[in-house]
Amino acid sequence: MNFLIKEIERGNKSVRKCAIDSLILFLKKNHYLNKTNDIMKKTIDLFSTSASFQGRLAFLEFYEACAENFSRQFFKAYNLNELALNLAQDKVVEVRKKFLQNAVVLRKMIENEDKGFLTRFESTLLKNITDQNKTVSIVRVFEDINIMNLRWQKVH
Repeated sequence: MNFLIKEIERGNKSVRKCAIDSLILFLKKNHYLNKTNDIMKKTIDLFSTSASFQGRLAFLEFYEACAENFSRQFFKAYNLNELALNLAQDKVVEVRKKFLQNAVVLRKMIENEDKGFLTRFESTLLKNITDQNKTVSIVRVFEDINIMNLRWQKVH
């Protein structure tokens, strides 16, 4: 596992994606909860608050891959939604942009019953409308359209 984590950390996009996919596959096939807990703790600790913006980007890529493979209960157990939401206000534009690109994925992983978190999520998105970086604001508008479509689909 250390080899995969080192490859995620290095920053090469294509290698990082392969390493994340391999780590996810291992987590899916692993039947030992302690091993899953160890891997998740190490990955979260290393990337979610990394001093390197590449590490924080890697966390959001890992988050996205987890969303494709694991349940909302898994996300809740490892506090993944909260960690991703914290990156919405990152000091680095690329991290904020990546967060917004994943906003629809994040919304899908929030349980409708979790009104408090849902309110904070929506409030965070609204704050990003005033982002000083135009690229982030443009991404925000497109993601807002997708979120509104997702909300409309749940109602109808």
